[in-house]
Amino acid sequence: IAAISFSIYLTHKGMVRMTHSLLDPLALDENLLLVICILTSIAGAYLLYRFVEQPFMKLRKKLIPA
Repeated sequence: IAAISFSIYLTHKGMVRMTHSLLDPLALDENLLLVICILTSIAGAYLLYRFVEQPFMKLRKKLIPA
């Protein structure tokens, strides 16, 4: 989770709002909804990290050698 912590910070609010609005009509228990929101936030953050942050970090290493 440490590697994707910044991605979680960036995506959590949008993911929670989207998940909540999609699942609101189902009238789920609040605790279950919280767990689902946490899991979707982590999943969204992982996707952002994997497909956006990592490619840019590789590009940075090519453009700015250490």
